[in-house]
Order: sequence, then C-alpha cells, then structure tokens
Amino acid sequence: MNQFNIFSKELLIILFLLFLVVLFSVFSLFYGDAGVSIKDFINSFHDEYINNVLYEIRIPRVLAAIIVGAGSALSGLLLQIIIKNPLASPGTLGIDNASVFGANLALIILPSLGLNFNYLTSFTSFIFAIITQFIFLYIIRYKSHKPFIIILLGVAISSIYHAGTMLMQTYAEDNTLASAIFWSFGDLGRINYNEILIIANILLFSLIFLSYHLWDLNCLYLGNIDAISLGVNVKNIYAACIIISCLNTSVVVSFVGLIGFIGLISPQISRMIISVRLQYYLPVTCLIGSNILLLADILARGLTSTTIPVGIITSFFGAPVIIYLLVKEVEL
Repeated sequence: MNQFNIFSKELLIILFLLFLVVLFSVFSLFYGDAGVSIKDFINSFHDEYINNVLYEIRIPRVLAAIIVGAGSALSGLLLQIIIKNPLASPGTLGIDNASVFGANLALIILPSLGLNFNYLTSFTSFIFAIITQFIFLYIIRYKSHKPFIIILLGVAISSIYHAGTMLMQTYAEDNTLASAIFWSFGDLGRINYNEILIIANILLFSLIFLSYHLWDLNCLYLGNIDAISLGVNVKNIYAACIIISCLNTSVVVSFVGLIGFIGLISPQISRMIISVRLQYYLPVTCLIGSNILLLADILARGLTSTTIPVGIITSFFGAPVIIYLLVKEVEL
C-alpha cells in the first residue's frame, strides 16, 4: 500500500510537470510581438506571414526549449551521480566552457587551416568536453573527492578555457568574431529543425540506454563500494554516463550556444520534490529542465522590446542557486 501511495504521488508530479510543459509551450507559441491567436494558428496554412512566424520561428523555438532543457538537466544529473557532488554540473565543472572553447576553435581557427565540414563545431565541442570530464575523474579517483576541491578545480579549468576562447577571439577577423560572440550568448532562435532532430535523437538514445541501466544507476547512487558489491560494473557505467553527459552538453552548446545552470538547478529542485529513485528522479529532472528553459525563453522575449539571449536569463536565475548551495555546504 505504501509503495502504491509513493508511486501515485510521483506519477502525479510527473503528470503535473508534463501539463506545465504543454501550458508553457502553448503560451510561448502565441506570445510575442507578432500577435498570433488560436484562430490564426488554425488558418496558418492560408496566411504566409502567420505560417512563417509559427513554423519557422516559434515552433522550432518551443521544441528546442523542451529538448535542450531536458538534455542539459540530464547532463547535470549524471554528473552529480558519478561525482557524488550536488554542485556538479556542466557549468561548475568547466565542461560548458570546454565545449565553448572547442566550438570557437571550429569557428575561428580550423577553417583557416582548411579544415571545415558539417558538424565540425559539435565534434570539437564534444572532444574538449570529454577530455575535461576525464580530468575530473582522474582527480576524484587518485587525488581528492572533497566537494570544494572539485568546485575550485572547475573554476580553474573554466578560467583556462575562457582565457583560450578570449585569445582566439582577440585575433579573429571582424565577421568571424561577431559570429563567435553572438553564438556564445545562448539563443534558441537560431536553431533549425535538422539540429532539433539531432539533439532529440541523442536525448532519446540517452534515455533509452539509461532506462535499461536504472538498477545500476540506483546502486551507483548509494556509493561505489555498494554498487560493486551488488555486481555493478562501475567503470562501464561511469564511462557511459560521461559520454552521454558530454554528448548532450556539446551538441547543445554547438547548436544554441552557452545556456548555463539548468544542469545544476534541475536536479536540485527534483531532489526537493521527489525521491531519488532513478525511475522517477530522471524523468522529473528532465521535465523540470524543459519547464525552466521554456519559462526562461518566455521571459527573454517579454522583459524588453528586444529579445534577450536566453542564456543570460538562466544565468541570472542560476547564480543565486550556486551561492545558496555553497552556503548550505559550509553550514553542513
């Protein structure tokens, strides 16, 4: 009976979050300078202007917010599980800046060397993200696993990558520099359907893979020693989580730019409202990430007459959360 009650409560939370995703999505579709009503939506096939607003601008933006938010939240959740640190996220561990460095390398340096192909930005972002993640795993395994050491290391690595990015941009040509800077802000408005499909497929593959390893992840959440004693191949699960986290982070950064803090905030909110059993914790965290980014995008378009890059909005909300978590860590 207890299990049924817990399941019912958690199922209701998932359904409520799904309802919020639909609600924010519908509101986002019809909200903006170009007034679009439900009647306009129904008649959109007969009106070229409304058709362009909906199908070329707003629907891709809404789909991107849902998928990018879920993928970013998933990346943060996996990092927190394998590093055993509630402050771990692609942003605090320097993975975001590593991806940005890789992307700038593809945008500024590699084309001048004659190296240019489709999704080069995604490839270089992923390479630098995964290199950074393995550095952290080495430090945690052989040097120190203290939370503050990990976070300080993340700050140091972020600074190195940020300095490298600034150095490349210093010597970039004006057109290339403008493109790189605008890209790094984090904006959902630039994404197209093909890129949405790529991110969605990677997210779907990640969720399917993780759903087959929920028991392993639940054991891993208890600790490495317990997981090993229960027969979990910890090294393989670690490697899979690293690849999934870095892959989701790098494609998001390469297609929409830097959108920070969702990977940090979403698991924290999820932990406050639901149990940490991964069969519930994982979907709730992803849905919270989608809702946060949908809401942030609505604010980005509504706070001023000019659309603010959504990465700026998430940073304004995310920075206080890090401060709160750090203060809480000190009190403990």
